[in-house]
Amino acid sequence: AVLHDIGKLRELRNSPVGADYTAAGTLVGHILQGRDMIREAAAQLEEPLDAETLLRLEHIIISHQRLPEWGSPKPPMTIEALIVHYADDCDAKLQMMMTVLAEGDEPVSNRRNILGQQVYRGGE
Repeated sequence: AVLHDIGKLRELRNSPVGADYTAAGTLVGHILQGRDMIREAAAQLEEPLDAETLLRLEHIIISHQRLPEWGSPKPPMTIEALIVHYADDCDAKLQMMMTVLAEGDEPVSNRRNILGQQVYRGGE
């Protein structure tokens, strides 16, 4: 699961205004760059990965966003890939929830937020 976004190391760079896209990041994206990084690392191992393990790792990376409109060329087709997809999706949704929780102090948020729904903070 740690490797699914490794391509972001090549997709993004620090700039004076924050993170910015590299040319390769704009043209190729982090998914294919991540797959390439896994292949490069595997080629340098003293003990080579078997072809099946490498194929499964590549599949996790290229399928972790699940849908073509989200950037994945293939949907998750293995148990491991599906687990990584939903773990990544859950992490993103939890981060959105934390953002909404931090944006106010009333017991219930309004619907005009990143989640598009009310969030209960408690305290009532």
